[in-house]
Amino acid sequence: MAQFQIRTVEDFKEHIQIGSTQESSFLDFKAMVDFKGKKDRQTLAQDFAIDLCAFANTLGGTILIGIGERQNENGIKVANGICPIENPDEIKVFFNNDVRGLIHPGVSFEIRILKIPKIILSVNVFPSIHLTSTCLHKDRNSFCFPYRTEVGNRFYLFHEIEELMNNVNSRAMYLKLLSHLKEHQSADVTLYPKPLVKNVNGVKISIINDNAEAFELTINTRVIRLPYSLIDEIWNKSDVGTSLCLKLKERIIERGKAGALDLDHPMDRHENETTQKNAYLVTKPIKISFPH
Repeated sequence: MAQFQIRTVEDFKEHIQIGSTQESSFLDFKAMVDFKGKKDRQTLAQDFAIDLCAFANTLGGTILIGIGERQNENGIKVANGICPIENPDEIKVFFNNDVRGLIHPGVSFEIRILKIPKIILSVNVFPSIHLTSTCLHKDRNSFCFPYRTEVGNRFYLFHEIEELMNNVNSRAMYLKLLSHLKEHQSADVTLYPKPLVKNVNGVKISIINDNAEAFELTINTRVIRLPYSLIDEIWNKSDVGTSLCLKLKERIIERGKAGALDLDHPMDRHENETTQKNAYLVTKPIKISFPH
C-alpha cells in the first residue's frame, strides 16, 4: 500500500531493521529533538515543519524520533540504533504547538509512543489533498513547499507550485480511492460510462505504489494506465453491481471495434442519490489501443 505508517510495536518490528533499513520517501529517522542544541526553538520547529509538509505533499510517511542514522557504503542513510526518548510528552507538545503553527494549510498527523522496549516516538503524517507550506521567517513573509523523495526533502519550483494548485482534483481522487480500497491493493469496479470493449466480463482497478499520478484498470485481462485527473467521481454502493463505482470524464473504447458496440449506454445509477435515475452520460471517447 502506498500509505506507510508505523503505529504499533509490531509495525516497527515488521518494517525496521537496525543497521539495514533505509530512509525513503515514506520514512525518516531522527535521533532526538534537541531543545538544548545550537538551533533555537523556532529554527528547530521550522526543520520539523518542512519534514511534515514534505510527507503531506507526497504520499504520507513516518518520522521515527529516537532512531539514529548513518550512511552506508552507498551513501544512503540507514537506521543505526535506538536513542531512547526521555521527554516524549514535551516533544508531543512541541509538535502540536510550535511545529503545527508554522504549517499552512494544516497537516494531519498523529504521534505514537512506542516501547521497543526503550521509548521512541512515531510521527505518522497523512497525505494532504491541498498543497501545504511552511513559513521560513518569523514575520511570515516567505514560504516554501517541500516534497519527499527517496533521498530526502526537495522543494517545488514556482511553476510546479502553480501546476499543482491548479490540479487538486487528481490528488483528491487518488486519496479517495485509497480510502475506499483501505488495506487492499485492488478491487472489482463498475465503470461509468460503460467501456466500449467487446465481451467485458470483469473490470478491476489497482493503485500503483509510489505513484499519486496514475492508476491501472484491468479490463478482462488487459491492463491500461490512466491518470487520476480522468476520474470524475468515486463512490461505494454494494447494491450497484460491485461495491466500488467509478465515473470517468471520458469513455474508454477499444480502437477498431467500437462500431459494433452500443454507443449510447444509459447509466443505471438510480441507487446513487446524487444523480437522476437512468441518466445518460455523454462524453468524448478516449481511444485506447490494447496490446495483443
